[in-house]
Amino acid sequence: MSRFQAKSKNVLMTTITSYILMALYAILLNMIGELLPEIMKEYNLTMSQGGLLMTVFNVGGIAVLLGMLYFSDRVRKSKLVYYGFLVTAIALAFAGFFTKSYLLLLFSFVILGSSTKVFDVSVNALVNDINTQGREFFLQMLHMAFGIGAVIGPAYAAFIVINNWGWKTAFWFLGALYLIALIISIFTMMKPSSEIEKNLVHHKHKSLGVMSLIKNFQVWILFVGAGCFSGAYVGVVTWFPTYAKTLPGKTGALSGLILSIFFFGFVISRGIASLILTVKNARFLIILTSLMGGVTFIIAFLISQTWAFFTFMPLAGFFAGATLPIIIFVACNIFPNNSGGVTSILYIGISIYAMVIPFLMGIIGDNYSISAAMPIVSILMFIAAAVSLLIRKSSD
Repeated sequence: MSRFQAKSKNVLMTTITSYILMALYAILLNMIGELLPEIMKEYNLTMSQGGLLMTVFNVGGIAVLLGMLYFSDRVRKSKLVYYGFLVTAIALAFAGFFTKSYLLLLFSFVILGSSTKVFDVSVNALVNDINTQGREFFLQMLHMAFGIGAVIGPAYAAFIVINNWGWKTAFWFLGALYLIALIISIFTMMKPSSEIEKNLVHHKHKSLGVMSLIKNFQVWILFVGAGCFSGAYVGVVTWFPTYAKTLPGKTGALSGLILSIFFFGFVISRGIASLILTVKNARFLIILTSLMGGVTFIIAFLISQTWAFFTFMPLAGFFAGATLPIIIFVACNIFPNNSGGVTSILYIGISIYAMVIPFLMGIIGDNYSISAAMPIVSILMFIAAAVSLLIRKSSD
């Protein structure tokens, strides 16, 4: 059987449904930065208070992920995917209709952070586990679906803002789309995956304990690499629109479009990676994508002109886009019977960096300028490249 071919019809249906849910999830994550200036204006927030929204988003995520370390490999992953997505839909509706104050918005972001992390960890582990043949291809395609949603997210948010519909409309309308997708997924994911996951339980070898994972040096190398990518990615998504508005010319007005083509680079990168990624070249690809992503980011920020962003931001997306899914693939390959546990550990790192970096950049923006904070994105990508040199080679 080709590694590009699903094992069965049920596996294919579950996998495609996972891709659709992942794309919708990406719209949420990548619309927030474009909406942040409107949110800050409504509640009269400073930059650090705006960054705090992403901080509490990830505090909620970390709390849930600690629990996921224990039960993510003990519960049907399709159930975790479904209920994580369901709670996210409810939280989006709450944010859209009931956030009359900054405190209520912070509360909704805590819930969103918790539910989206359950979904994100579980959908990665689900696609990895059910695609026993060609999982490197199907995992990369999952993250390519994320890239497609990431392209749509800023454009969707910009469309809402341009038409003066209010940032809350972006939340409740997306929540409605989530609910429609959940109803359909009962038939295209929950029922087909039931038999698949029962069979996996019978064939799966005994998994390692949580402490065995935590004590493994390779886990921590991957933890730092994934975290650095996350900090860079969330830093760009959160603060680029605000930063762009401080620049002369039309960069501010075009920030949503620039972010969309940045994420289009993600789509192309992950599509190519799905075809060329193997166990043997994964380490090299992580180092290459991290390094070149950092280089292209810093060139864009040093030039700081509209043409440079249209040139180098798509390149940054292209080079850096495949880094995280390759790291997840390597982790699941090293620990095939602990896909849920090791992915949970990686996402704790992802959440910590995503919690700290936007807040740190906001503090720098308040005390100096937001342009002074943007090079942090490149520094993180260079750190990811450096630590990835310590990933165990496949021949070892």
